[in-house]
Amino acid sequence: MKGQWAKAIHASGELVAYLIRRGARDIDNHYRFLDGVLHVEIRSKDLVLSDEDLSRLRRRLIHPQQREIGEYYWGLAGGEHKGTELEVVGNATEVLSVESSPDEGTVILLRRRD
Repeated sequence: MKGQWAKAIHASGELVAYLIRRGARDIDNHYRFLDGVLHVEIRSKDLVLSDEDLSRLRRRLIHPQQREIGEYYWGLAGGEHKGTELEVVGNATEVLSVESSPDEGTVILLRRRD
C-alpha cells in the first residue's frame, strides 16, 4: 500500500519539476488520503501555460490508467525518467484534470488507489 502511494508522490515530484522547467516559481503540492486513495493537487498560481503547451500536457497525462505498463516502465526507469516522465506519470496515476488560466494559474489533479 505505501509503495503505491510513494509512486504517486514521486509522480507529483515529476510534475513539479515540469512546472519549474516551464517557469513556475511558486508551487503548492497538496496530498490528501481519502478511502484508500491518495489525492494530489499541484498548483502554480504564477504559471499560465499556452494553449499549445496545455494541450500537449493533457495528451501526455490524461488517458486511461494502465497499471501494468506503468509498473513496467517505473521499474525500467528506476526513478530516472528522461523525456518520457510525463507518460510514466500518466500511466502510474489517474490524472483527473489539467487546467491553466490567468486567474488560477496551472492546476493538476491526480489520484492513485492503493
